[in-house]
Amino acid sequence: VKEEEKTDLPLVLGFYGLGFKNGHRLKDDNYASYGGGLFLEPAFLKLSPQFLFGIQSEYIVSSGLLSYSFFQNFFYGQFNHVLFGLNFYYKLGVGSSYITLTENGFSVNTLKLAGTFETGWQTSITDKFILRIGIRGNGIYERPEVMDMIGVQVSFGYKL
Repeated sequence: VKEEEKTDLPLVLGFYGLGFKNGHRLKDDNYASYGGGLFLEPAFLKLSPQFLFGIQSEYIVSSGLLSYSFFQNFFYGQFNHVLFGLNFYYKLGVGSSYITLTENGFSVNTLKLAGTFETGWQTSITDKFILRIGIRGNGIYERPEVMDMIGVQVSFGYKL
């Protein structure tokens, strides 16, 4: 995604993998979470070469003393910015997290508000493929405390 690149491409479709270190609420039972997902960035949500909107859907698991799974969906805004010849991006998203907690064969499900922030570097591998490597934070709003995670996400996108 070079700064001078045309914005008339109809769609960017991609997938990603991620790994999180669990924060305060989860780390006592489970140290880490892993997963992956899909993202979609349609041209009609691209306001300029620097600013776009997109959606992503992901599945994350965390196993340990307790087993958690998270099915999350986010609507995000992304700002692209070139600094010292490198293309950086910043994403801020809001959405939902469907959480399943399993212990000794017994499961509990709940739906919660979630937010995400990601910052990183991106480049075009070819004129059709995008690579993004970022640091990502994830927060799920569960009373009385937020379930937070921070880690790395690697994304590959294809311009259709």
